[in-house]
Amino acid sequence: MSSPDETDVDGTPDNAGSLISANVTDVLGFGVAAKSPAGREVAKAVGKLLGSLADPARVLFMGLTKNRVEANKITSTARAELKALRVAVEAEPLVERMKRRVVGTELRHQLNIESVAAEAITNLNRDHPNDESRPIDDQWFANWMEGAKEASADEVRSMWAKLLEGQALSAKGTVSGPSLLLMRNLDGNLARAFSNFICYLWAYGCYPQDEAMKPDAVPVPVQPKDLTILEEIGFVRRDLLPSQLHFRDFKLRRKSRGGALLDLPFSAATLTHRAHELATAIYQDDAAFRDRLPDQTAKTSTLISFIEGSKNETQHLLLIFRRKDAKDGEVAVRAEWSTPLTPPSPESFSDTLRELNANAEVSQFASDVLRGLHERGARLTFVNSP
Repeated sequence: MSSPDETDVDGTPDNAGSLISANVTDVLGFGVAAKSPAGREVAKAVGKLLGSLADPARVLFMGLTKNRVEANKITSTARAELKALRVAVEAEPLVERMKRRVVGTELRHQLNIESVAAEAITNLNRDHPNDESRPIDDQWFANWMEGAKEASADEVRSMWAKLLEGQALSAKGTVSGPSLLLMRNLDGNLARAFSNFICYLWAYGCYPQDEAMKPDAVPVPVQPKDLTILEEIGFVRRDLLPSQLHFRDFKLRRKSRGGALLDLPFSAATLTHRAHELATAIYQDDAAFRDRLPDQTAKTSTLISFIEGSKNETQHLLLIFRRKDAKDGEVAVRAEWSTPLTPPSPESFSDTLRELNANAEVSQFASDVLRGLHERGARLTFVNSP
């Protein structure tokens, strides 16, 4: 059995692993800062992995004996490769520039990792001071760190911090390795686009990709170019031919003109499975994110504009509601904009709304939408069997 003072053949103390872990924890201050059980799990994961010294580039700036050995290895390897390529001795400045680049890159990575981990610990201390924690798997944390080290934009750092928070809380679902890999595709601009997309989904229940989503009809939360990129990298998929749009409070279906009233397709964007997993982990309990959701007035106005814009080339639109006390039964309100259109009377709208409320569960938001459509000239009729 070796004594505490014995060293390995490379000059590193036998107990270097524990020393490194302790030193890193002390240097970063995570051990002191982590006051919640989950926060301590994060601090433990950071100190444990950064203490392994597995990456030769990272050890260049850590103040231990082994660092100097690894730094010399980097220099020696570079010189040997230069000789093999018959590069003259004057290439020494090239080696030095390479060393500065490696150190500079790893310092930036280290700063990002520490900033994100510190944010996660701060949030856990504030929001989950006594919640039950769970150990963070080494492989999961290594995968997380590969993404967090490139997170320079504030929006992206906050996302990686939320993922780390959730992984340390036993009540939260874990995020898979493929989802972490997908997350690494986001820069600051795409992170904002993804967040805006989630805002719209949560507010309305779906994200229509229709003619009515033009900026002059409805405020577009995500620019078409950004939405296309999110689709190409695996965050968003398009459902091209749904027969109806499923909003949060009702479904919307449109009928074609002509003798036979046929359903006309909509186009909608939704989340992929991996993006859904990320969105749940990042935003589910984020109070600040919920504050960004549109208020009732903005929601109502936007949805009315969309429904109005969807009437082109249609005979009518159906707003479909689930029937009271029935699993599969439905009732609807038919909205028509025929030409010439006799202005609908307030009495007819009141009768329609009264009959709808008698047969279906109608939210205040849905009632406001119907009232807005009536005020803009739509003829609304109750339909017992849509």
